[in-house]
Formats: sequence, structure tokens, C-alpha cells
Amino acid sequence: MEKILQNKNIVLTRAKDQSVQSVMDLEALGANVISFPTIKISPITNNQILDDTVSNINNFNTIIFTSENAVKSLLVKINELRVNFDPKAFFVISIGDKTTESCISNNFRVDFQPQNASSESLLKELEFMNLVGRKILIPGSSLSKPDQFNSLENYGAEITSIPIYENKTNDVQNLGDEIEQLKSKEIDLYIFTSPSTFSGFLTIMSIDNPEQYFENKNIAVIGPVTKEALNKAGIEPNIVPPNFTMNYLIEEIKKFYSKEKVID
Repeated sequence: MEKILQNKNIVLTRAKDQSVQSVMDLEALGANVISFPTIKISPITNNQILDDTVSNINNFNTIIFTSENAVKSLLVKINELRVNFDPKAFFVISIGDKTTESCISNNFRVDFQPQNASSESLLKELEFMNLVGRKILIPGSSLSKPDQFNSLENYGAEITSIPIYENKTNDVQNLGDEIEQLKSKEIDLYIFTSPSTFSGFLTIMSIDNPEQYFENKNIAVIGPVTKEALNKAGIEPNIVPPNFTMNYLIEEIKKFYSKEKVID
């Protein structure tokens, strides 16, 4: 394999347990990867509405999973509440390959996955599905828009969106070594996989002027939502994949640095 990223210092801001394969893939291309998880996933606790919803999960016939974290967090809550639950009893819609992998490894039968890993793509594709009588549960992040999927009610579905986990900014004391690496090395590429990984980075690094901090820096993001978050801070990412997964993003990173080598 060509070491297209040889000696490149790349900062990956995704949660560590979701970054293992990506780190390996980037390192296989020669990169020096600094795993810098700016967020940590925490289950939502002491929420009676959430507990009641999950306790009555068998009243639903369909689940939409928007992330790996949603799958894992739902199962944690089901086990915590000791709910009698058969994952194969539900029609499951999954956004993204990694989410689908998580579903399958946890015995869910994935019935539908949109072509692009985004909620916008899913909404467009579901317009052509018969949703009459669908009682849909959508467990998600506390940062998710609660009305994101409400338009599906126009097609006869009954929607229940509920936060089941939180994206919290990681503690600075957990990243002491990583922060020193960032300060001591010339960073070639920053990778942000969500708006929360970007905002978490700004908080942890005490960045008041992100436009100045990232001036002349290469940045890769997954998808238009993350791109929009950076645009609001005055930053234009260099790399945005056509499909919103890490595999596609790494392919775009390879193309970006291949062009750079040609120019050199």
C-alpha cells in the first residue's frame, strides 16, 4: 500500500471507541494519528419520560437508528430496565454502514438503509415507502433536533423521537498528553466528524478565534451539517466526502494528498 500520508500529523477528534478502525486505516497510509476525542458519550439518566418510553418499546413496530451510539445506548437502557425485548421483532431503519454493523452485531435485522448516510437522504427515500401504521421510535442524541423526522407523519407514521445519550465535552485532564502533542507538532490535517467534535475542540483548546487558529490549516469533515458548523465559525473545510462515512472521508483524504504530491 502506498504511504500517501507518510509523516502527516493528523488529528482525529472522534470518540476513541469509534476511532479504532479509522486510526488503523490512516496509519496504514503512513499517517501519524493523534486520537483526540473531544467528546464523550454519556447515557441520559433520571429521565422518567425516557424510562417509560423504553419500558413500553414493544408498543412500537419500527426503530430508526441514526448512529452507533443510539444502538448501544438503547440496549444499555433496555438492560437497565430489564425490558422483555426481541430485536428481530422490529422493522429497523439504519443510517450509515457503521450503524448497520452495530445493529447486526446486536441481533437487529436491518430492513432499510438510505444510500447516503444522512437524515436528509433518509427522509427523501422514505417518501416512497408505505409508512401508514408505522409507530416509529427514534432514539438519539440530546443534540438531535426533536422535530427532525416529524415530516414522516404526513405519510401516516407516528413518530416518537427521544434523547437517549448526551455528547459531552471531554475533560481536559483526560487529554494532557494529546494536548502536548498538538502544541509541539505541526498539524497537517484536522478531522471533525460532527458539530459537537468541533465545538468540543474549541472548548478544550480554549480557542476564542477559530478562524485565526485554523488559518492555512487543512480540515476534513463528514457531511454538510459539520461543514455548516465550521462555516459559521468562518472556516471552509478542504475535504468533504460525497457520502458521509469515515471510509469515504479517508478516500477523499487520499485524493487530496495525491493531488498535493502531483503539484509538488
